Amino acid sequence: MKVKISFIKIKDIEKLFTKEGVVSELFGDRTGSVIEKCIANEYLDDILSKLQLTKVIDSYSYLGEIGRIAKYNYEVVSCDNTVSVIFTLDSLNDSHYMEVELESNPNANYDLVLEKLKLEIKKNMLKDWVNCIWIRDEQSEDLAAQLYRKMHIVENLFRELINKVLNRELGTDWLAMEEFQKINNEYKARTVDFKRSVKSFSNIDDSLISINTDSLVKIMKTVIYEDEIDLNHDVQKNLKLKARILESNDKFFESIKKLWKVRIDLWNDVFAKMLDENFNIGITDFIKNRNHIAHNKLVDYNSFKKIKDNIDSMETVFVNAIEKVNQHYMSNEAIMTIEAEEVHRLQEEHYLLNLKMSEAGVNILDYNSIYQKFACSVQEIYVGINDEFYFSEWINISSLSMTENTGDEQAVFSISNHVNEEDTIVVYVSYNIDDCEGVSSELEIKVKNGEVVINKIVVEYKNGSVIFDEDAGYYLSENEDEYNDSEIDEFVNELSSYVEDEMNSIKKEVDSLHACIPSEELGSTVAESVCYSCGKEYISVNEEIYPYGKCINCGEENSIKECIRCCSLFNSDVEGMGDLCDSCYDFVMNE
Repeated sequence: MKVKISFIKIKDIEKLFTKEGVVSELFGDRTGSVIEKCIANEYLDDILSKLQLTKVIDSYSYLGEIGRIAKYNYEVVSCDNTVSVIFTLDSLNDSHYMEVELESNPNANYDLVLEKLKLEIKKNMLKDWVNCIWIRDEQSEDLAAQLYRKMHIVENLFRELINKVLNRELGTDWLAMEEFQKINNEYKARTVDFKRSVKSFSNIDDSLISINTDSLVKIMKTVIYEDEIDLNHDVQKNLKLKARILESNDKFFESIKKLWKVRIDLWNDVFAKMLDENFNIGITDFIKNRNHIAHNKLVDYNSFKKIKDNIDSMETVFVNAIEKVNQHYMSNEAIMTIEAEEVHRLQEEHYLLNLKMSEAGVNILDYNSIYQKFACSVQEIYVGINDEFYFSEWINISSLSMTENTGDEQAVFSISNHVNEEDTIVVYVSYNIDDCEGVSSELEIKVKNGEVVINKIVVEYKNGSVIFDEDAGYYLSENEDEYNDSEIDEFVNELSSYVEDEMNSIKKEVDSLHACIPSEELGSTVAESVCYSCGKEYISVNEEIYPYGKCINCGEENSIKECIRCCSLFNSDVEGMGDLCDSCYDFVMNE
């Protein structure tokens, strides 16, 4: 495994070069001059010595320059693993850059030693250089390759689910329908070069496998309309096509949609019933993770596990959904035979509801559709918080769990921190749904710490209503439907601020204590050193407040030592040398 990193622009040139005076004698004349001497080898020895003192590595040895001047070859040993580290210094005019190439022997398991070494070298050297550029990382490439293969498997399961359902609902030519015209055009544009270069695939229908994940989600959310207007079929088809092409013109498209009755809402009528409430969140994370990998972003082992968990979760979701389709998806003939009366009743209700909405131009949602609206609002809150703290090392957000049971308050997700579990907050929802015409339904969302309510909002949906005009012989609008979710954005912002500023009660206690005591006594609670993980000065040195050496801001453990010379405390993870703080080390070295 090879890793190549480049450091640009040394902050202090004296770390790499020193000037020495030289006296020469020629024909009895003594002359003096100043020459520049490279001391990069000493600088690199200092870097590796720090890594050895902090137990990042067990030992290292300098093998000399190889191939050219200023190309320094080291061998580093850690946990019985040997890593070759070559530092190459290049100077161009007044610019200097150092290239670091690490190489370890191939290993069946992931090389955590190599990962830790490259990150520690980066952390220690970046203090002395302006910029660090990641040139190549075979570890990251290998992890990304594993994830990419799994992503292809999950995407194909997604395609299989959509194909199985839509073949049964819409027929085998569903992609040619006007509702999918945009997606079909995108597919045709993408596949021109594919078929041109791979002749063996020129005579297959690759339409489904060529559709990306974003478009697959759009397919699931498509509403299919009936062709029941007093126009001939060709005009209807062209009108639907024009409406789809001009979909960005909301007013035009909305007026066109009112001319058709809904045939099937693919999401609410089909897919939402076979996928759990976490699907939208999971597939959103999946798409973001796929873009991260597809755009060659770096991956370490922790992010690999996080992304892999999401991939595995989505694989399970699609496998289970496909199993439901295979076992429980009935054909029209089976439904007509087994549930003829129930189907007839539902069809009449559905027909009457669609007739009212079509003639009056208002939305009248049933119980499930209102619940789905409320569920989307809860998901919007969850996604906003989850995205904000997705990669946070000190905040843990549980998965979203929301069930369809009217009246009971239920916990949908919790937020906790690694510093103090007592600071955990829980988001609760309760809702009252009435799908009668003109009646309001409410969703109440609360945030609690124990029994204390921190914040609360109410989201309201009012169903549309119609009246029948006996003289005209059709339904007229009485009230438009209304959905008031205007407080959600502010709710998410306030919850994010609370998590960031208020959730760590121990940190607040320390801040309050510091505000009341003299500055010279601050060291009695926290060390005057930054945490290696979060970079904040909150490392506890008072066991009565928090375990010694642990960061009150993020919960990470730090190595706090007492300087043997001045007795001050310092964090040996980020500063000092051996048992000396930085100041004393510099003093000793300069004596």
